[in-house]
Amino acid sequence: EMGNLSLRQRKPIKVLVLGLDYSGKSSLLFRANFGEVVTSIPTIGFNVETVSHKNIILQAWDVGGRDKIRPLLRHYYQNTEAVIFVVDSSDEERLPEAERELLSLVSESELEGVPVAVALNKWDLSRHMSRERMHQALGLAEVRKSRPCKSFSTSSVSDSKSDFFDMLEWINDNTRRTEENRRSNIVAGQSSVPVLQRVVFKLKTLLLT
Repeated sequence: EMGNLSLRQRKPIKVLVLGLDYSGKSSLLFRANFGEVVTSIPTIGFNVETVSHKNIILQAWDVGGRDKIRPLLRHYYQNTEAVIFVVDSSDEERLPEAERELLSLVSESELEGVPVAVALNKWDLSRHMSRERMHQALGLAEVRKSRPCKSFSTSSVSDSKSDFFDMLEWINDNTRRTEENRRSNIVAGQSSVPVLQRVVFKLKTLLLT
């Protein structure tokens, strides 16, 4: 059982934290009270956080949502086990843009079947939209056709109600199930071309063009 293992023995779960600029990704990671921050590596374009909560270790990649950085995202997809897609719940004007980004993300072959947790962020603000409105606008019903997907209300304000911990537990449970399904497919001879092989091929193609 995972809960009986020490921190050193547990395999980290690599999670990409993505979303539009100003959706609150960095604030959510740095200010939310999510257990012990083991490592913080700020770099140009993205931050990498190794986060622990109970028996869960997550590697959260907070990648900037600006236009110049978005085309580079696919270089971070390799070995990703889950995605947290952060949306500003108070910014209705940019919901169509957020939907396009989310649907584009789940169409990537490297992220096929990867569970997606949607963080309805800034939930502490009184002007946040309803959960139903955001589900419809983001096309979550479509996302659920290809992978586990669930929304969680989150906030970077420490004294506000947030589902951040529940989101981590959900990610842990669903990455386990996804891994079990992959193993079953391999045994049944249904596995597709390995993700690593596809990534290497794409990188070679980019270098040769």
